[in-house]
Amino acid sequence: MTSCPTSFFKNTTSNTCTPCNPACTSCFGPTANECYSCNSGYFLQQSSKSCLNSCISSPGTWANSQTNTCSSCDVACATCGSSSRTDCSSCNINYFLQPNSTACSSTCPSGYWKNTTGRICSPCVSPCVTCTSISNCQSCIVNYQVDPSTQKCVKSCSSGLYLDKSINSCSPCDSACFTCFGPTNFECTSCRPGYYWIESKTACVTSCSLVPGYWSDSSTEVCLPCSLGCADCSDGQADSCSACMTGYYFNSSTSTCNSSCSDGYYANKETLTCTECPSPCKNCSSLNLNEVSCLSCTSGFYLQPSPNSSICLPTCPGPDYCPDPLKGICSVCPSAPLWAVSTVCCLFAGFILAAFFSTICCKTYSIFDKLIAKRRQNIIIKPHSTYKLLMTFIATHPLLSIFLYKDKVINKASRSALFFIRVMILFILAAAVHNTQVIFCL
Repeated sequence: MTSCPTSFFKNTTSNTCTPCNPACTSCFGPTANECYSCNSGYFLQQSSKSCLNSCISSPGTWANSQTNTCSSCDVACATCGSSSRTDCSSCNINYFLQPNSTACSSTCPSGYWKNTTGRICSPCVSPCVTCTSISNCQSCIVNYQVDPSTQKCVKSCSSGLYLDKSINSCSPCDSACFTCFGPTNFECTSCRPGYYWIESKTACVTSCSLVPGYWSDSSTEVCLPCSLGCADCSDGQADSCSACMTGYYFNSSTSTCNSSCSDGYYANKETLTCTECPSPCKNCSSLNLNEVSCLSCTSGFYLQPSPNSSICLPTCPGPDYCPDPLKGICSVCPSAPLWAVSTVCCLFAGFILAAFFSTICCKTYSIFDKLIAKRRQNIIIKPHSTYKLLMTFIATHPLLSIFLYKDKVINKASRSALFFIRVMILFILAAAVHNTQVIFCL
């Protein structure tokens, strides 16, 4: 025979077919380490051609009962069990045994970290939710946040850090902030030395001039607000402006910024300043960059009628317009002379005074008759200067003089009629003399 049956091998020494070792199904010698294949319950060790009852002596293999061989474990497994190639009991370098599993992976699930010592996924320790080691946290449970300086979960961030809610972690403040609630220098709650604090803007800045509307108080390292409208008051006084915000105009004479200009000035939209009105304008405005219109005039000048209603001149045009000193305008001349205010008021006062004397002098009373009677009695009267002044006024007044003398012919009714006629004459004379339009004060 040229070949031997199964479980036998060619023994060249005796030229016989010699039985294999009981562990071997096929062999090339009589011992258990000269096998080609193994019987059930034995597993062929690929490196030694031995049939053993386990694969312990061949690391990285598992006992494959279907082929009765020690088959290679999965590439991630350093050692594996007897059920399959992925039934890992330990892992190779860069692989980690997964929690509650026999699988090896290059990553660990959330809540575990890569423990290189045992090549396993070890759990994070509360209050850490995710971590890179037993002491380095990446995220925390509710009400905790990661402090990047220590990689620990803390209940509040330390100075120079703020809670970033998007990642539930403490993130560094801007370099200007000592404490903060956000990443920028406009999200500070206190400043580091050398920075100025702007409370209304929660900002820390190197100079208050960087923020329009504030000036630096070096004694307190605080930015104080300029007066309303000021964009810059850097000379240290809130109401001493050197530049204005949009919509305000600078008045160089007062160093203030206003939304409108005071009397005698107009808002110059080209220079954004309050510019003095040109003479003889008292008040003026500017509708464009090249034209200034008078709104009122200085004394002795009058706003002209349309179409020159923005011009001040010392006279009015033509015979149809008359200057109105009260309003400072040229108005249409009145068709008839009118009384002046002073004339009407004085005549009205005189009328009241005359009426008063008319009531007390309604009989036969005469001031001069009384004086004559006293002199006849040799009573010397030396009138007071006030009394003399009053008598002079009555004697020369065109209305009151009728009450100085006793006149038996003129009775009370006639005297009153005469008084009324004289009043009308005076009013007519006043109207003829005065030609200024008035507002009656009666």
